[in-house]
Amino acid sequence: MDEFEKKKRELLQPLFFEAGAALLDCQHFEYGVALALFHLSRIGQAPFAPADLARILDNQDKRTAGQLVTMLKKDRVPDAALEKILEEGLAARNILVHRVLADNIEMLPKPETRALLLKEVKRLRRKVGDANKALEPLVTALSELLDGVTQEAMLAEVKALFSWSYPLASSCLEGRVRVRLVPCLSGTLLRANHRTLIRSWSRHQLYRNDITYLVN
Repeated sequence: MDEFEKKKRELLQPLFFEAGAALLDCQHFEYGVALALFHLSRIGQAPFAPADLARILDNQDKRTAGQLVTMLKKDRVPDAALEKILEEGLAARNILVHRVLADNIEMLPKPETRALLLKEVKRLRRKVGDANKALEPLVTALSELLDGVTQEAMLAEVKALFSWSYPLASSCLEGRVRVRLVPCLSGTLLRANHRTLIRSWSRHQLYRNDITYLVN
């Protein structure tokens, strides 16, 4: 790598780091909406059967974030304020995922315009973060109601995975579904245990919290 490429990477790193963290927030938002629908389907309050929502969570059935939010809003969002937060989060998610860097590529070379773009990415990321926070009470309440799984217990388990070496942590989860450190699920795990879904949600939250701490 020549000096020009090294300098370019150094200058663009803050923007790309924030954009990458925003992408994780967007994926967490989409996963959270699908998980809320999955739980609601188990009590007969969603338009699909649990197996159908499980396929969406396992990325076997493709649904857009907009489709998922529309399904969740239809007679299942308790108040207008939450609906507004979800809509704003979805709009911000769509810009972050599809447009924000490509549409503003001309802003990258100059420090002043690059700073403005970084500020915009942070603004959009906050909108997605607000939607994530608004969803968390619904998801965690349903997880506890349906599976007896508290958020505190899941987060403690996930933190243990970070505190120990991965092989040791895995061996200590005796009698439970084995956990992977990447924020996705295999079909076998998904079908085996609802706890796996909730554990993945908790991992997403922990990763997001760590990145928020680093950036802010």
